[in-house]
Amino acid sequence: MKIERILYTGRTTAELEAALSGLGKELRTRRVSEVTPEDMDWADTYVGNRLPETGGFGNVRWVHALSAGVDFFVKGREWPDSVLLTRTICSFGRMISEYCLGYLLRHYQKHAAFERLQQQAKWGGREELPETIRGKRAVVFGTGVIGTELAELLAGLGMRVDGVSRSGQAKSPFQQVAKQGDCAPLLEQADWIISTLPLTGETERYFNREVFDRLNGAGFINVGRGKTVEEADLLNAFDRGRLHTAVLDVVSAEPLPADSPLWRHPGVTITPHISAVTPPNEGADCFLDTLRLREEGKELPNIVDISRGY
Repeated sequence: MKIERILYTGRTTAELEAALSGLGKELRTRRVSEVTPEDMDWADTYVGNRLPETGGFGNVRWVHALSAGVDFFVKGREWPDSVLLTRTICSFGRMISEYCLGYLLRHYQKHAAFERLQQQAKWGGREELPETIRGKRAVVFGTGVIGTELAELLAGLGMRVDGVSRSGQAKSPFQQVAKQGDCAPLLEQADWIISTLPLTGETERYFNREVFDRLNGAGFINVGRGKTVEEADLLNAFDRGRLHTAVLDVVSAEPLPADSPLWRHPGVTITPHISAVTPPNEGADCFLDTLRLREEGKELPNIVDISRGY
């Protein structure tokens, strides 16, 4: 498909503008809140973090999301068969993997305990000796690009990493992959549960009491979507000894309201959806790579299956 007119609502860079000019493309930049129906009629391609509230696609036949998650684009929306949706993947897998590894190491190296001792000017705490990550068991929900890169990093450090996916299809480097409905044995043995799941009809509130009741004092990290977790059930899981830690980079309501009990729970760590923030140049590079592949008629690795929502 020949691309001619691009409507861009993300943060553009001089390099992107120069590259598109060199390819003979017309570029129109807007804030997403300023996009008009006329803009959508003008463009054949739309790039941004979410769709504008214009009521239609106009002449747009390709939408490129500047994020890995696309629930903001597809949830509750009729998507025309004639409009292609692609997403940004790029270095998200590496960034999310390092984010998760940081909190795993913080837990096993007992950082919080030694920080408390330092605040007390106390030399001691040998009962809080660090542990190795080797031999620990992680279950990663989502075996796509991000989940697989995370599994490779953790497996390389000696962890056993199992996966849970919609299909349950075996995939390296996961030791075992189970379907979402058949993963109870993995949960019962897990030291950590890490979710990279997108938000779909099947995953909304997936992590509820039924799932948490399968755990035996595990840690939970969510770098997928906040609404995949029933937060009241997560807090209740602490009271029943099912969880010892929860690291939440995503929550059901963002920004998290000040009166949320998640802020004050001693076992919960909140970060403001920063485990994989796309730098403007990287988002632009991913779009340019996808544009090149599309115009050359080559296979795109980042097409979204609208029926699945990811």
